Amino acid sequence: EGAEVSQESYRRLNEFPFGVGEYFWCGQSGLIPRAQLYGGFQVRTDSGWEDTARIMGDAWARYQLNMNYRTFRNWDHFGNFAAVNKRDTLDCMKLAYRPVVAYCRNHSDAFFEGQEVVRDLVIMNDTLEDVTLELRATATCAGREVYTESKLFPLPAGELAEHTVAFTAPRLSQGKEFTFCYDLWKDGVPVEQNERTCRLFARKRIHAKQPVYYLADDAVLARVANSITGEIAPLKLLAALEGTDRGILLLRESSDGVYDDASIRQFLENGGAILFFAEDPAILRSPSWLDLPLSFPTNLSKEPPQYCIAFKSPAVSDPVLEGLADTDFISTMPNNGIPYGDLRLWGSDNLIAKKCVAYSKDPSFRALVRATSGALPRGAMQKGYVGTGDRPEELTNVLLARITQGKGTVVYSTLLLSRKFEESPQAAKVLSLLLEDPT
Repeated sequence: EGAEVSQESYRRLNEFPFGVGEYFWCGQSGLIPRAQLYGGFQVRTDSGWEDTARIMGDAWARYQLNMNYRTFRNWDHFGNFAAVNKRDTLDCMKLAYRPVVAYCRNHSDAFFEGQEVVRDLVIMNDTLEDVTLELRATATCAGREVYTESKLFPLPAGELAEHTVAFTAPRLSQGKEFTFCYDLWKDGVPVEQNERTCRLFARKRIHAKQPVYYLADDAVLARVANSITGEIAPLKLLAALEGTDRGILLLRESSDGVYDDASIRQFLENGGAILFFAEDPAILRSPSWLDLPLSFPTNLSKEPPQYCIAFKSPAVSDPVLEGLADTDFISTMPNNGIPYGDLRLWGSDNLIAKKCVAYSKDPSFRALVRATSGALPRGAMQKGYVGTGDRPEELTNVLLARITQGKGTVVYSTLLLSRKFEESPQAAKVLSLLLEDPT
């Protein structure tokens, strides 16, 4: 009652006199939490309602498949407050909610040459009949097949199957990218076709312009240090830094909160730089040696975030940010609508961070990479906020920051750099940029 019902809906009701489903509202004016993969374009334009409907529908479909929902999905009415072509909207939804689908949970498109490529597939039969579907998966590079597989899946109505595909990425000598196709066939006829283009990168050692120090008994930091060329100095104790006024100290969170505060403070006071890996979502405390006390969003302990996308901090000039690509969603989308970019979709699980720190207005604090909190501020829709990275008011969570202390600098990172640099070319790129210019 009181809802606007379009003429198109009336026409459809005459064609299909009985329907069971949910009203789909696509007049979105704020961030769509489950559509974060698409970046800011989802609501940035005033006339992009067809795109918004398509994104929302696709995001919901991906979400339901990720959750292993076994359900017959159906939208039977579409509406919003803008004048749009309802038929286009319906077609978008029909595409997003096609009844037979092969869905890939891994969205990363970047791989090192020779790296193992893992693709976790969900195959769904959302029809009213039992069917046998054939999965045909292939990977090709420069017109040559580098992997192929065929497998049958007998699926009852409304059921799904899961299947993992694994193969070795081609070498760069074969080409700069490869195409992964995963199609479904029924009775010798293709019923679902998917194609993803993936980029290939060389695995390079990171060059550090300054000496790099780390505690020799830390296996994670030793792995990072082994990927660096330059002057590398493993330390038994941080006290060995006494009198040092340059260089980069690699440091990780301490589970018990105990550090050699005096040595760290003196190193910073003299002008040294620290790259601090704060990646553990279970540790929510500010380092004791840091003069600026950092705070964490109050909901982190109850609902640890899982970020698959972040944004370069608006209106901030920094050599690291200048070296990063932050490609947004565009109309001619690659890879079924998933955009490229260095701050999104790292590795097989898509995650770039599992925690954050709150933004600080202290002059010593400089946010480089920020993310939305997932909730819009009060009155956001009335104020026109879009939650896309172009308004600092909404990017309250910080994943990478520079903090000055004494004559030195702390690069505080919750990005999964130490865990992903060997798996993700984007993570390796961020780590390389930080080590090239830590100050």
